Amino acid sequence: MKNKPVFLKSDKLPSISTRLTISLTIAVVIVAAIVISLNYYSSSRKAKAQLDQKADEYVSFLLESLRVPLWTFEVETIKHTGSVYFQNDLISTLKIIGSNDVIYFSSKKNDSGFQVSRKKDIHYKGQFVGSAQLSLSSQNYYLAQKQLLRQSIIAIFCVLIVITVVTGFLLRAFLKRPLIHLSKTIAAHTSDISEIPTHHTTCEEFQPLLTVLDEMNEKLIRQMSEIQQAEEKYRSMFENAVEGMFQSTPEGRFITANPRLASIFGYDTPEDLISHVKNIGKQVYVDPTRRKEFFRLLEKNKVVKEFESEFYRKDGSVAVISENAREVRDEENNVVLIEGFIEDITDRKLAEKSLKESHETLITILDSIDATIYAADMETNEILFMNKHMKKNFGYNLEGKICHQVFRKESEPCQDCTNYKLLDSDDSP
Repeated sequence: MKNKPVFLKSDKLPSISTRLTISLTIAVVIVAAIVISLNYYSSSRKAKAQLDQKADEYVSFLLESLRVPLWTFEVETIKHTGSVYFQNDLISTLKIIGSNDVIYFSSKKNDSGFQVSRKKDIHYKGQFVGSAQLSLSSQNYYLAQKQLLRQSIIAIFCVLIVITVVTGFLLRAFLKRPLIHLSKTIAAHTSDISEIPTHHTTCEEFQPLLTVLDEMNEKLIRQMSEIQQAEEKYRSMFENAVEGMFQSTPEGRFITANPRLASIFGYDTPEDLISHVKNIGKQVYVDPTRRKEFFRLLEKNKVVKEFESEFYRKDGSVAVISENAREVRDEENNVVLIEGFIEDITDRKLAEKSLKESHETLITILDSIDATIYAADMETNEILFMNKHMKKNFGYNLEGKICHQVFRKESEPCQDCTNYKLLDSDDSP
């Protein structure tokens, strides 16, 4: 049964849709602030220009209205004209002065804010008859601008709410759901790479990623197949090796062992060997000093080759083994493993011992015969053996000499040599 993909959620990680919504909202706020600022600046300049124009118009009208009254000194008319103009909401200050510096009209409103002032001399028939001075207040314009600014901010706030809600919904519909689907697809790839899951996407942007995932999946399947084949190959070599293979700790415990090693030590299975042998040095070595010698050579040379020792089998019998091993170190240069091969040479050692004993018996028999007996190499005619009787007669040992040179003083083999009688029809001994 396939493992079902598990998706972990964390409240600490904000979603992409949330981030995009916040980013979009911030962008809209920044753009709106820039637009409002530019609009406010433009409106202020326009208001200033309008005030300048109004001031020029009002002062021109005022001059036309006051020329004759100032010429004829009609004080009441001058005052009436001034009071009529002063009723205009834009005019904050108005002063009318005669040619003799007499102030006929002067009034001022308690307005704050920026003011535009104009002062003009009044002439009639080429003569100076007085002057007029007025100031226009920008308060009404600024109040209108502030009202417009408040309305703009409220409108933008409402737009932001709408954008946030709509964006969140759209992102959830067009981004979050495809991302969840993509996450499930990736999880399906990672949960079981033995087969490529069927998937589709409604977003063109995700298709290249899914294509890459498919290619990665196919590559992983090929690599896993190759690794599995290599593992089976080396597992077969490990299981069927004619030599015992092992890994052990420096303290003396087997970690891994193949069937041949278990057989050498008399155990049925590698697991049986690993579970029973807790200390190789004490339980296995017949001579514990050989274990110390093994580690001395290993520490000196990093490897040990053809190291012969006697080992106890499970039944208590003794086996002679030849060991080749090396040490494995970690990143801190500490020995963590010893791995190598063990060959059972018990039969070979017994054969060598038997051959040696047979050779010694034969030599004893030949030495006991009261006759000249020697053995020479059939090809080189080198004397390989002389019995005691022959050595006594010659007075010295001729082993290593050429027989025809020492016996007949000839440089070539004897013509009547009987060695050929010891060969068969194929010239083999």
